[in-house]
Amino acid sequence: MNFNFTSKKVFFITFFVTILLEALSLLGYQFSIINTIAFVAISIFAFAISLKYPLAGLCMLAAEIVIGSFGYLFYFQFDGGKISIRLALFIAIFFAWALRRISYRSTYFAKSRFLRPAIVLALIILFGAVHGILAGNGVMSVFYDVNGYFFFALLLVVSDTLFTKGDIKKLISVILAAASWVTIKSYLALIFFSHVTDESLIRFVYRWIRVTRVGEITAVVGNVSRIFFQSHLWVLFL
Repeated sequence: MNFNFTSKKVFFITFFVTILLEALSLLGYQFSIINTIAFVAISIFAFAISLKYPLAGLCMLAAEIVIGSFGYLFYFQFDGGKISIRLALFIAIFFAWALRRISYRSTYFAKSRFLRPAIVLALIILFGAVHGILAGNGVMSVFYDVNGYFFFALLLVVSDTLFTKGDIKKLISVILAAASWVTIKSYLALIFFSHVTDESLIRFVYRWIRVTRVGEITAVVGNVSRIFFQSHLWVLFL
């Protein structure tokens, strides 16, 4: 890997923190209280650090997007659904950005040529959400369908966060570190499901991968398994 466009320090810190969070997610699957505590702690930390260091918050979200597939490594469960750690990070980072912009009374995006297209897109999404509810679809069903478009709002955060080559370098380092872990995790999963014979252990790890919606494990022939993570898309950047 060429480190000319990356920060080695940021890369290795991200890589090892990612491993710790994966281990915590596995532990949280076994003990739901750990999952809930981790969810709340990570969300609060993301909000707090984004207030002072918005780039750090953006990097946290970028790392989660790369390793989390659908964003459920941690989640908050309630009657009627789950809130993913990805959505919680997005809300925390966006809310922190909004507070900073209110205090500064300005945003770069408002002065850019992308403002009008962004407003049109927002109105289209809003129209689609209202139409879906009026058509008889449940509010939560509409929400889960619409929330994928929320990430267009990250353009606001990015435009007020990435100012220098150093900022971009750190963000690239985080993405590459997270993608590197996805590669290693894929090989570990392949070895595990191909060689471990303890059925209870296999079911435990399989259920963890499926419940957190990281990917799919399919038996092919004999002891060979197909390992598919949605996050494999990011490995193309390595």
